[in-house]
Amino acid sequence: MSQSPKFNIKKRGYDKFAVDAHIDEINQKLEFSEARLDVYRNQLDFLTAQLDVKQKQCLQLINELKLMQSSAERMVLPEEIPAYMNNDERFKAQQTADEIILEALMIAKEILDNLSETALNTKEFKNELLEKLFSITNSVIDIEIIEPLVIDWINEEN
Repeated sequence: MSQSPKFNIKKRGYDKFAVDAHIDEINQKLEFSEARLDVYRNQLDFLTAQLDVKQKQCLQLINELKLMQSSAERMVLPEEIPAYMNNDERFKAQQTADEIILEALMIAKEILDNLSETALNTKEFKNELLEKLFSITNSVIDIEIIEPLVIDWINEEN
C-alpha cells in the first residue's frame, strides 16, 4: 500500500477491472487485518486474565512469605501457623470483650456514684430529722403536763 496504484485510463474512462481488482485486494487486506486484530484482542484478553491470576498468586506467595518470616522470627512451628493466623480474630474478640467490660465497669461506677450520693443525702436527711426530733423532744420536756381535774358532775346531781 505504500505505492499508489497506476491505472490505465482509456478513451471511454478508466479500466474498471483493474480498479475493481485493486478494491478487492484492499478489502482482502482489510479483512485480514481485522481478523489479525481480533486474534490480537483475544490474545490480549487471555494474557490479561493470566496476568491477573499470576498477580493474585504472587500476592498470595508474598503473604505466605511474610507469614513464614514472622513465624521464623517468633520460632513458630509450621503446624502452629493456622493458630497464628487465627490470632488476629482472637485479638479482635479480646478487644471487643475488653470494650464490653470497660463499658460495664463505667456503668457500675455510675450506679455506685448514684448510690453513694443517695446514701449521703439520706444520711443528711436522717441527721436533720434527728435534730428536729431532739428539738421537739426538748420543747416537750419543758412543758408541764397538768393533770386534768376530775369533776364528778354526775355524782353531784344525785
